Amino acid sequence: MNAAEKAKIIYKDIDRIVQTRSSGGQVSQLDEQRLRDYQIRRLRRLWLKDQILTAREPLLPPTKPSIKEKFQAAEDKFWGRFLKFRTLTPYLYLGSNLKEIPLLMLYKMQSSIRTYFFVYIPVALIPLYFMMNSNSTIPNITINEKPRVYPGEETFKARIGDVKINPLTGQYVRPE
Repeated sequence: MNAAEKAKIIYKDIDRIVQTRSSGGQVSQLDEQRLRDYQIRRLRRLWLKDQILTAREPLLPPTKPSIKEKFQAAEDKFWGRFLKFRTLTPYLYLGSNLKEIPLLMLYKMQSSIRTYFFVYIPVALIPLYFMMNSNSTIPNITINEKPRVYPGEETFKARIGDVKINPLTGQYVRPE
């Protein structure tokens, strides 16, 4: 006997059990358990059926594109008129459209210049800003020992805690 035949035997007369129970009659404990199992399985099937997304889901509100997305869309539209591919590999493997390679190099140069000016330079300026505007808050910049004085150097008298080092030049700064 396979599983399908067993299921038919176990869940036969579900309609009779529902009818008996809804009319107020007594049902056996086994019938009660069968009804409960049937209802739970049916609810699981319905729940799983509800989990399947339709073609329209998820329904999200339309979002306005940002300035960067608008710029990228305009740039993609512009370069899409001239370039079939955005990398060199398809041109080399396919061997067609080789006349587009100079335009591809121009596109790559333009994108690398944009990356340099809008990514690398601002990222490099952040630590430079803090170095220029910090009041010696860089760790291990305070002098904890007596500084060495070499022949010919200009000397001055001050407490060691008052002497600072310029982080850009590495020279001692006189206390005021």
